[in-house]
Amino acid sequence: MPNGLLGYYLLDAASLLPVICLDVGPDSTVLDMCASPGGKTVAMMQLLSERGGLVANEPTQSRRRKLRKVIQEYIPKGQTNITIRGMDGTKFGGLEPCSYDRILVDAPCSTDRHCLRSGFQTDSWSEKKSQKFSQLQNKLVMSALGSLTSDGRVVYSTCTMSPYENDGVIQGVLENFRHGGKNISIERISEEQIAAWGEMFDIRRTEHGFIVLPSVEKNWGPLYTSSLVLKS
Repeated sequence: MPNGLLGYYLLDAASLLPVICLDVGPDSTVLDMCASPGGKTVAMMQLLSERGGLVANEPTQSRRRKLRKVIQEYIPKGQTNITIRGMDGTKFGGLEPCSYDRILVDAPCSTDRHCLRSGFQTDSWSEKKSQKFSQLQNKLVMSALGSLTSDGRVVYSTCTMSPYENDGVIQGVLENFRHGGKNISIERISEEQIAAWGEMFDIRRTEHGFIVLPSVEKNWGPLYTSSLVLKS
């Protein structure tokens, strides 16, 4: 491109669905809690005006370097409404309460999409490993909700089909908030969205969200997404 930035980012098409569900507006204050490698960050930045702002957070140093490189390649220098952070995602709720109206938790997961590839070693995935991931994921979503403004939205996504890490995490979060007396609800996608996205993806509703089933031929999925809204 004339400004020296790269013109397109190669991204699993299904990975844009969490960004769509987040419903970022021009003036939104956005936290991308687990931002590396940065494709969703780039997508969200295209939705923001100068009045909005985005924090791209990645606690792991090596992954944060990748994130920084992507931002430098795709987002103009001098753009002041994006900040790169290296904070433990589970700390946001305590350290930055009521700070963001849109939060994406594209969580670390067991990434069993590798099962689709030839030569996959089955011992690289285990139920115990998946359950361990779900504990971290629960903490990340709880932290995000603590850092959310009233009437804000958290979108949780993974690239696994594990029920422990998908609906299981959201069920645990709902139970925690139910006991705490806060008003949190699932925002379900409409039949119109299911029909429209179903023209491209093999998409299925789940109890607390939806999942795009993996396609070897088209090289996308799995992609689980759930949207949570905190009511005032």
